[in-house]
Amino acid sequence: MNGPTHFAGGLATATAVSLVFSVDLKTGLIGAAIGAGAALIPDWFNIAFPGIELAGFEGHRGVSHWLLTALGVAYLFAGRWPGLWQYCLAGYCSHLFLDMLTERGIPLLGPLPMQFRVAPFRNGGAVDHIIGALSLEQIPVWFTGLSFRAKRGISATIGETLRSAQGDTVNQLGNRYTGLDHDDGDLDREVG
Repeated sequence: MNGPTHFAGGLATATAVSLVFSVDLKTGLIGAAIGAGAALIPDWFNIAFPGIELAGFEGHRGVSHWLLTALGVAYLFAGRWPGLWQYCLAGYCSHLFLDMLTERGIPLLGPLPMQFRVAPFRNGGAVDHIIGALSLEQIPVWFTGLSFRAKRGISATIGETLRSAQGDTVNQLGNRYTGLDHDDGDLDREVG
């Protein structure tokens, strides 16, 4: 994928992270900027260090496109800005995922010599531009959600909401199985 698509993907992914962690709007904006920048890091290795094989043993999409490198960069980022590392990791990983959508794929589990590819789309093609546009389209929606949550004082994270919903479902199924579901007054009915 091209730089603008990576930028939009990192921005959108980091904004989604803000919703998952229920951060305030200011942190969400800072995180979105970090995610967008981190999404460009894997391709910057080639630009920042010309003539040095830091980009990988096979040139572009080498070491800089390993999951291990993404974790290392996020770890270094966490050492400097501990509360914002998840945005760095999300942006970097969005780059890796988007490059897995291309014909060439990436060596995700490097140094193992395997290429990972999800779909065979062409860099700079129509799909590249569509993904970039769709990523940008989602950002205002997510920031609206962040703003709404901040104004309403909603602090439950998506994870807490899902765990609560899962617990309710388990309790309902348990009651039904044991015959404690009193909706129709028949305690001896068969389940299923």
